[in-house]
Amino acid sequence: MWMAAAEDLRLHDKGSTFLAMRWHELFDQYTPDTFQPQLLTIPCLIEEAVEVASLSNRDDRWKKHLCAVQQEISGRLYGGVEKSLLTAQECNVVCEISTSKSTAEVGDLSRLLLLEGFTRRFSETARNRLSDLADAGVEKKKEDTDLILTLIGSQAFRRGCDATDYSDYDSMPGCAPQKVVEWILESIPQGERSFSCIVAVEMGEPEEQAGIRSVLQHRGITLASPKIPGLSCNGRWFFFKKTVKALKDNQALNALRVEIQDALNLLGFYQQSRTPRVRDRGWIYNGDSAREVDARPRRFDNLHPRRNAVTLAGRATKAISGLRGEAALASALDLHGQALRAEEDALRLVNLWSAVECLASLVDGGSIIERVERLICPIVTWRRIDKILRYLAINLHFWLKENPKIERSSIPFPLGPNDAVEPERILTIVSKLEGDHNLNSLMALTTDHPLLLYRVCSCWKFASNPREMQKRQAKSEEALRWHLSRIYRARNLLVHHGIESRFVPQLANHLQHYLSMTLSRIMHGLTFGEDWTSRDSISHWRSKYLHVNVALKEAPESLVVGDFFPEEVQDPGFPVW
Repeated sequence: MWMAAAEDLRLHDKGSTFLAMRWHELFDQYTPDTFQPQLLTIPCLIEEAVEVASLSNRDDRWKKHLCAVQQEISGRLYGGVEKSLLTAQECNVVCEISTSKSTAEVGDLSRLLLLEGFTRRFSETARNRLSDLADAGVEKKKEDTDLILTLIGSQAFRRGCDATDYSDYDSMPGCAPQKVVEWILESIPQGERSFSCIVAVEMGEPEEQAGIRSVLQHRGITLASPKIPGLSCNGRWFFFKKTVKALKDNQALNALRVEIQDALNLLGFYQQSRTPRVRDRGWIYNGDSAREVDARPRRFDNLHPRRNAVTLAGRATKAISGLRGEAALASALDLHGQALRAEEDALRLVNLWSAVECLASLVDGGSIIERVERLICPIVTWRRIDKILRYLAINLHFWLKENPKIERSSIPFPLGPNDAVEPERILTIVSKLEGDHNLNSLMALTTDHPLLLYRVCSCWKFASNPREMQKRQAKSEEALRWHLSRIYRARNLLVHHGIESRFVPQLANHLQHYLSMTLSRIMHGLTFGEDWTSRDSISHWRSKYLHVNVALKEAPESLVVGDFFPEEVQDPGFPVW
């Protein structure tokens, strides 16, 4: 989250500041996935329904996947802001798509809706709604603005936008809200452009070089002069160029990389030899010089090295070394390592899913996807509360660090060394009812930071009501199940049909996040005692999840601070409600 001095923020319009800060947060690599853009909106789910319905018409095994897509469409239609962006007719058709028992009808209705311009109208309505909110006053409609911004952020995310596209965000709070909206909307590419792309290929002997040049020429890919200013590459690299149409420069470069790699794969097949390597980074040529660009989309953005990585690795190594029969864990770690080394996103996804299946063998269940869900959903869902509170605590720490003039004695919780804020302290405050003195003090502490205050208020809305917290946890788990089904579907299409989903890079990132969280909990459990196994560890975290889930509905007064955090906390037995 973007921080600034309180006295500077007071000079600006709070609506403009909130818009700029929330848009920055959507693409900040340190933002938890809860507050990042969703991968798919309703129009994208309708596109998915067309694809899966077509598969289901040919093979009944895909029908359960179609049911999952229909359930997700229904959940979006009745559980969020997207319904308000649909016309009455569109709403009725989408409802019919989500409930129809006929595979053919689902496919036909979905296809017709898309042919009639549903995706374009949905996007335009969302953009107009954001503009209307800016006129009406963002400060008074933060929740509505957040929901619409997140939808528009999903569109920007799918079109390849990232934090580098918004490096001038800190100049926006000084502008009028409508100006900030224009900055947001104009940054999203709406149509393809032509890019003159240059890609480097590692070449060997002269006869090999001649063969590569000849094959690539059939695709209109020609040699580029190595003397073009800006080109530089160590080793035996040759430069090839072609004009490619795409939304963004890195997408054009990646498309050319893939095209070259496909041609070289054919050459390698007929020559029965190693396929030459294509460099990840390429160049965009503007007629005078070349600018270097990373051709691949950024990956693992919300996964960062642990500060105590060496210590944690040492503990895990010690715990695992004395165990026998832990082949599933060892194989999962090996496949995880191969995924990290993989250059292709498709290979990364396949290895990550194989690692998940290894761990899922330790869980009871019928089908593969059932075991995967029983493995991942309890751990990821249970960690959601800790994740939100920890994010809030970290940003409160940075807010205090940015504003040393804030009177520390007015802070409603004790601080750690260097103004550190413990997440369990935040939980004991945001779980209180409206009017609580400490809760009011926490809100007063953040009143000059519109986004941080909004995060505190949003956290209080669900943390002060156990039933609301349980509902949000259940909704989050349901969305996770749908997304795991989508990842499994993408993996099966890749392995069994050779079809690569356009969302493979993002799906691989998401699966990497889930696997990392699951592996961390399993290895943490192994440090509890010499006799603990991976299966025991999985059962331990599942039981924590079940306890919290049941108690939130039936006996919230029985829950204590320690029930919500995986690590040791201060006063673990302190009642939350």
